Amino acid sequence: AYLPLMNIMNDACAQYTSIATNIVIGSWGSDHVPFQNAGYSAFLAIENEYPSYPCYHQTCDSVGWNQPVFGGETIKAGLATVAQVASPRDFYITHTPLANTENTTSPYEVVADISPISPLVTDSLRLHWSAGGAWSSVPLTATATPNRWHAYIPAQSHATVSYWLGAKDDAGRHAFHPAGAPAAVHTFTVAVRETIFAEGFETGAPGWTHGGTLDDWQVSTPVALVEDPATAYEGAKFAGTDITGLGAVLGRYENNCNTWFESPALNCSLSTGTRLSFVRKLAVERSNGLAWDYARVQVNGTTVWESASGANTLDAAWTPQDLDISSLADGRSSVKIRWTLKSDGSVNYGGWNLDAVRVTGYLPAPPLADVETVPPREGLVLHASVPNPAFARTLLRFELARRTRAELAIYDVHGRHVRTLVSGTVAAGPHEYTWDGRDGEGLAQSAGVYFYRLSTPERSLTRRLTLLR
Repeated sequence: AYLPLMNIMNDACAQYTSIATNIVIGSWGSDHVPFQNAGYSAFLAIENEYPSYPCYHQTCDSVGWNQPVFGGETIKAGLATVAQVASPRDFYITHTPLANTENTTSPYEVVADISPISPLVTDSLRLHWSAGGAWSSVPLTATATPNRWHAYIPAQSHATVSYWLGAKDDAGRHAFHPAGAPAAVHTFTVAVRETIFAEGFETGAPGWTHGGTLDDWQVSTPVALVEDPATAYEGAKFAGTDITGLGAVLGRYENNCNTWFESPALNCSLSTGTRLSFVRKLAVERSNGLAWDYARVQVNGTTVWESASGANTLDAAWTPQDLDISSLADGRSSVKIRWTLKSDGSVNYGGWNLDAVRVTGYLPAPPLADVETVPPREGLVLHASVPNPAFARTLLRFELARRTRAELAIYDVHGRHVRTLVSGTVAAGPHEYTWDGRDGEGLAQSAGVYFYRLSTPERSLTRRLTLLR
């Protein structure tokens, strides 16, 4: 039954009848099942009051089978319940759910406001939580603020945490958060936001495509025509429409154009909370309800941003953008992001200019443990890569206490082997190797998170790096 109604029924029975109620949370048993299945709802649930005859309301009932005194009490309880619905006496838990976090070292405080009608049963105030395994339960304790309680979930590393809150007062009323708990729960993710894809256009736009009517998308160093930027946001190049004066309208998009610029397919199958960020310098006429000019950002064909209808969009400088694309990208193995521009027959501006495109998300625990540098006295040291993040190449360094067999290998975010940089007997002392962002076949790898692992007969160490393009 709906919890507030159960609480009202509990009060009504206590005040007006001799029936002792027994609220069982999560029980789906009912003596009214035959009528419920026929589409008739019960007037009052009376589970377990007459266990010898579970078919309490079937058509075979008669005065001889039933208990008239008890039946009268149930009628009074039902009438009292209906009367009290107009003035419910529930208590509630108010709580703001925890958000995703990158904190993997400190516990997570869960705060709740509980305003009871009757005194609370202190032992019933509990926080129940799970990080994917067995459920744990900890008591809520009072804070300095009246009616405010709190408890802590221990720090987690790369986990999805579920939790719910429960309370009871001395009149037998129950309250839960969220409503419907424990079947319904709150969840939040503990993980460091990782770069899934990054593009700065310094080597062109590998894997990107563009097209449409009067297409003038290109990657170039700046020429600073009309509203276009005089410098790239980062590096030397950026992408945009008619950067160098390709079309008939120098530096501006064409009349009656309908063009697009699309990313390679991105694998977001392990990502949650996926976000798209980029910087833009956009100049486009107002859309006037899509009748004039407009710019859009789309994810797998769904528009996630659109230029203004009532005013021209004229960025004075590079402008950072951050879009939540989780509903379209989370858990998907193929995600394409498209920037579009459509114009009418008059009035032209500089159009799109893009740089520093990033797709980030929360990823599960890596298949290769990410560890800190081990002190030299333990015989094996794996240093952080330099630079990190890296454009195209990065330097990997390690130290061995003695001559031994060692392997240094690169893996992608799914744990798949990408390339082995060294494998064999290696002398004692410091060593360094450069990874150029390619696999063993010489193919350039996409931007994103990678792991490099140093293995010896005694142990293995792993670190992570981010490759940018």
